[in-house]
Amino acid sequence: MARTFSTGTDCLHITSAVDIPFINGYRTISLWTYRSDDGDSNLGRSFQISSSSGFVIAVFNANGSRVKSQISYTSIPERFSNYPSLNVWHHWIWQWAMPATYDATAFVQVWVDGTQAHNGGSGGSGSPNANDWTSIHVGNTGGHTRSYDGRIAEFALWDRQLTTQQITTLANGRNPLDYKGDLVMYCPILGDDSPEPDLSGNGHDLVINGSIAQSGHPSVDPPTEIWGLPMGVS
Repeated sequence: MARTFSTGTDCLHITSAVDIPFINGYRTISLWTYRSDDGDSNLGRSFQISSSSGFVIAVFNANGSRVKSQISYTSIPERFSNYPSLNVWHHWIWQWAMPATYDATAFVQVWVDGTQAHNGGSGGSGSPNANDWTSIHVGNTGGHTRSYDGRIAEFALWDRQLTTQQITTLANGRNPLDYKGDLVMYCPILGDDSPEPDLSGNGHDLVINGSIAQSGHPSVDPPTEIWGLPMGVS
């Protein structure tokens, strides 16, 4: 299942201090989206993660033709065109390399439906800190001013890069729990409960804000351990 976001204050969020490890210098986000429109001010956020020092990673729409990523308030957001079609489910992987102090080695890679769509400089500045991440918002900004317009499901966050094979299998419906090494958070967004449970075991449950209806989503496989097979940890 999934949640449908529209306008206003709709979001799923954690607004207290969030203990997100930042050991390996990477952030990888996996999620499924079904975009109906560009959202508030044509800048609807699919997610935003913020820190008390002002460091932000976020992904947002841009007037129907582009999607942008940002890794600090002072960045020039990285953009790429040929945004996937409306009213269709797409799987996304966002991978940021973020050194302890921002420099030219930082980059962002974007994968859509298992195919790499972007690989370039991340356009940012500042120094991410493992200990001062204060909020996670899915479907909006921290100030609830840029609501996503559409459906979002299967939000997962790792403190590492994923391999091309892992990305491809996730786009084909593999469960994020099969890649549990350095998995920080996994909320399927089932639409049944508030908070939406974090199945990674790290306690990062997402609380509902606004009115977010349950909706359908293409099926994702159960983790392989359910079938008596070893769970992937690579």
